[in-house]
Amino acid sequence: MAKLPEMKLAHVGIWVKDFDRMRDFYVRMFGFGVADEGLLHGNRYAFLSRDPEDHHQMVIAEGRKTETEQTTVNQISFRCENLEQLREVHEAVTTDEDVQEVLVTDHGNAWSVYFYDPEGNRLEAFMDTPWYINQPHRHDIDFTMSDEEIYSAAEAHARSDPTFQTIEDWRVEFQKRIPGKS
Repeated sequence: MAKLPEMKLAHVGIWVKDFDRMRDFYVRMFGFGVADEGLLHGNRYAFLSRDPEDHHQMVIAEGRKTETEQTTVNQISFRCENLEQLREVHEAVTTDEDVQEVLVTDHGNAWSVYFYDPEGNRLEAFMDTPWYINQPHRHDIDFTMSDEEIYSAAEAHARSDPTFQTIEDWRVEFQKRIPGKS
């Protein structure tokens, strides 16, 4: 098998049933701007971005088949810089009528708010923690606690896991597992 060049995830595209509702949801909820919108093979496409350096970070594409129950994505994840931003996301999604099923989770290496868009695509807003524990891992996190209480409880939980490491130590070890990077 040929080795691919170094690449980074650039954008995510999803097929949708209700184009206008889905485009408006992502614009309203995440603050995307519509970089372009148009037709291709009879389906409408909207190219969304929050960064003028990236023409599009997400594509909303009309044409999702109605006969299937499964969505076309596993999840779309958005990184928050800090707990304050993650709390803001939590507040926004728990009060939005188009959001379905909110779940707040401590993964040990990240704190996440999961929720579903109007067509059942799973979304995640997360922030990294300074720790690593083996994934997948889920542990409840309580946003009624103060930032200090969340941090302290999450750190205690992470340290109780036998796979606990600082994220810096894990990154050094993981670098050795990336072909051509060790």
